[in-house]
Amino acid sequence: MHRRVLREFRRARPSLVEDDATSRGTRQYQQSKTGIALAQKCPRVSVILPTLNVEGTIEQCLTSLLEQTYPAHLVEVIVVDGGSIDKTTNLAARFPVTFVKLPGNAPKAMNYGSRLATGTIVLFADGDAYYARDWIEEHVSNLADPRVVASGGPCFMWKKGGYLSQLIGYELESRYSRLPRTVTRLATMNLAVRKELLEEVGGFAETLDVAYDTEFGYRLAEHGLRITVTNLAVAYHANRATLSGYLRQQYRYARFSPVIFGLHPRAIRGDSVTSFWMNIQPVALVAMLVTSGIGFLSPALWSLSAALAFFLGITIAGETVPILLSSRSFVALLAPLPLLARIFAWAFGGFAFIAIFAKRRLRTGT
Repeated sequence: MHRRVLREFRRARPSLVEDDATSRGTRQYQQSKTGIALAQKCPRVSVILPTLNVEGTIEQCLTSLLEQTYPAHLVEVIVVDGGSIDKTTNLAARFPVTFVKLPGNAPKAMNYGSRLATGTIVLFADGDAYYARDWIEEHVSNLADPRVVASGGPCFMWKKGGYLSQLIGYELESRYSRLPRTVTRLATMNLAVRKELLEEVGGFAETLDVAYDTEFGYRLAEHGLRITVTNLAVAYHANRATLSGYLRQQYRYARFSPVIFGLHPRAIRGDSVTSFWMNIQPVALVAMLVTSGIGFLSPALWSLSAALAFFLGITIAGETVPILLSSRSFVALLAPLPLLARIFAWAFGGFAFIAIFAKRRLRTGT
């Protein structure tokens, strides 16, 4: 029913009409009575926005969320700040949103915001992204099908920053532009879920600083549920602008990946967002470096090292070609560089996890 109502609401939305004062350059909006009646049938929605030091993007983010085509009186935006030390809180306070300070990580903020939500549909957004004007409308339309319990959409590039930010954006766009109709998991920067489902599965894992969206998706899969993709609900995300920032981000992902694999072993096989080949690239890199080093003692291992290097080259090329085809930009010819940086960061992150795990086991004596 919601899909039909939204379609009729789009036709009955306020139209811009000129009155007698047009000659003086003024105009007024006239709301159709049909539009009011249809808006009353649409579900109330809550947008949860966790923030942390996003002063450069928060204003455009909130503006995009508050200027949606969906009936404004049926939308609430809840900003949960994790302890920003820049101007984020001051800037957010200028907008008509519910603002909460809650020190902690993003999943803690999202769970808290979900508990405050009064909508039957909860949408999750990021403070370093902005959203298409019909973003909410498209997610609600997707969820109009009673078989759809969660709705996800693509994340395109917010053109901020230099060449590195563009390259990261091209790589993400190449993956998100090839998503099937249903997926196991998607980033929470563009996700809508029925509130009753959130309560039933227990929300997001607050023990995870990153990869909580991956864990949530695989937990849904264990209940026999998947996220249904709508390519019309578009988010535009600002990517890391510096190499050090990008490496830190990917390093943190890798540190928590073994936790995800332990909780959900099937995640090792990869999914529509992160393939199996991406998961084993850091393992191949480490094996290549080890065999090439030992090769000085046993030259026969150099052939194995060369084979692993060839494998890495093939997998990187396999990622680069779709990036070139989707971006159609000469800048994308440099895509292998951030891809290789990501592989090194994942390898070091994996080592860090093993070291921390071993230290804890030695400390506990188990």
